Amino acid sequence: MIRALIVDDEPLARENLVLRTAMFDDIEICGQADNGHDAVLLASRLSPDVIFLDINMPGVDGLEAATTLMKDQDAEIVFVTAYSEHAIDAFRVEALDYIVKPIDDRIFNDVIERIRKRAREKSHLVKEEKPIETYLKRLGIKDNSAIHMIDVEDIEFIEAAGDYLCITARGKNYIHKQTLKSLMTLLDPEKFMRIHRSSAVNIKFLDRVENQDGKLIAILKNQKPLSVSRRYNKAVRAQIDRESVIRR
Repeated sequence: MIRALIVDDEPLARENLVLRTAMFDDIEICGQADNGHDAVLLASRLSPDVIFLDINMPGVDGLEAATTLMKDQDAEIVFVTAYSEHAIDAFRVEALDYIVKPIDDRIFNDVIERIRKRAREKSHLVKEEKPIETYLKRLGIKDNSAIHMIDVEDIEFIEAAGDYLCITARGKNYIHKQTLKSLMTLLDPEKFMRIHRSSAVNIKFLDRVENQDGKLIAILKNQKPLSVSRRYNKAVRAQIDRESVIRR
């Protein structure tokens, strides 16, 4: 199945693409966005195979978003726009194709075939390579009109409050809308350890674990203490024993 993300500030334009892609059994719409900021954020979470991207949008336009996406995503970019004069700029960011609105059926079908071909090529390459686990390398965090792209390896610890996370990376705090459970599925379990229902740590930044009055306390290298819940005691002890940093 080919996962597609649709990005356009016009609801009717998005609906048009939804209806068109519904004609193909192997195309699945995994998300929609109405601006370039959210396109980058959604792509980092959903990892689509192809992004149908409008160019003229308020704030971060499609070309700017594509420049960021091509650095951090393996998705193919297909621009869908009412303006033909951006074609040269579009291919400078290595877009797979460029569709001018109103969309011609024949052209759209040809684009789908190109998307399928590229997906087959990538699948063939993956089969030839030694299979490895792939985890999130960079995370896009929205802050008002800006998007901060932080390296996952720089994250020190994560604390959850409902559907929001406070992520501390290299001493800076970021607020990110996502559940801890969801984010943990994207992080390498050899590098990130859940220590509580509402917190996790990057093992690289862990200094030691102390037993204080019968309770485990994780101490980061900056000496910040974090409580370890009983639910995670066994897993934390096992991990720390492997790291040989536990203080008994």
